[in-house]
Parts: sequence; C-alpha cells; structure tokens
Amino acid sequence: IIKLFYRSLCSQLYKGNDHEQNCVEAPGGKRIMARMKFWSKLNFEVVKWAKTHLNEKSYLLVRIEDLVLGKPECIKRIATFLKRKASVKKVNRLANSYRAYNTSYNGHKWSRDEKIRLHNYTMHVPEAQNALHYFGYNLTPEMGTISSCADLDFDKLEVPKC
Repeated sequence: IIKLFYRSLCSQLYKGNDHEQNCVEAPGGKRIMARMKFWSKLNFEVVKWAKTHLNEKSYLLVRIEDLVLGKPECIKRIATFLKRKASVKKVNRLANSYRAYNTSYNGHKWSRDEKIRLHNYTMHVPEAQNALHYFGYNLTPEMGTISSCADLDFDKLEVPKC
C-alpha cells in the first residue's frame, strides 16, 4: 500500500525531468535518497498548505514520536489545543494506542548499521536534512528527536527553500 501511495503522489509532486530524477524505482541508495527527497517535499508541502489555507488556531503540528513516547508536556499540549473536546486523560488514551510503536520510532526502528547507512544517505540529500532539522529530529546516526514538542510552532518555523 505504501509503495502505491508513493507512486501516485510522486507523480503529483514532480513533473517531467523532476519526475524521472525523483520518482526512482531503482534498487539501493538512489531509490532511498529519492524517497527521502519525496517525503521531505511532501511534508513541507503539507506545512505550506496549512500555513496558507488554515487559520493558525485550527491546526497543531504533532510528531508521532511525541505520541509514542507519551511525554506529559506533549499530551498536555494536544489537550490544551483541543480545549474542552478532549481532556488530558482522553489524549493519554490516544497516545497509549501509539505506544506499541515504541520500537519503530524515535531512533529504535533500525539497527546501528542501518542507522549509519541511512545517515550517510541523508548527508547527500539536503532536502532530507532540512526536513529533519525543521521537524526537530537529530541529524546524527543516533536519530530520534532533539527538540521539545513545544518547539513545533508553525508561526515560529519557516519552511526552508528546497
């Protein structure tokens, strides 16, 4: 399903020569770097769209890692955003449903060797570096988040030019 999702969206984001360079199905590193570029562009396109089409009080940037780790300050931030529609207790229940993914996110998904390989690819994809930095992720092979969920404020963040 993810491969179909990628193929259909990649064609929407890239046209002509850009499509041939970025929607790569080749094996190995070239494909990995193309996908890093694609997901970075897609995430930035979503941010740009939200910033230009939605009232700033109608959206909240949330990383899945913040739900997986269930940090109290992040849970409270979501509950505060939702106001009376959801209490901290309700948001905690939601976050609990994500905790099963603890071994898949925040730098736990890959082995040490896989992390080093991904990091090496990332160093060749400026778009991926920009996205990781923008969304508060660690740019070392250790992976994981380096900033608080409170730092994820659309009004303070500027989308870099990729």
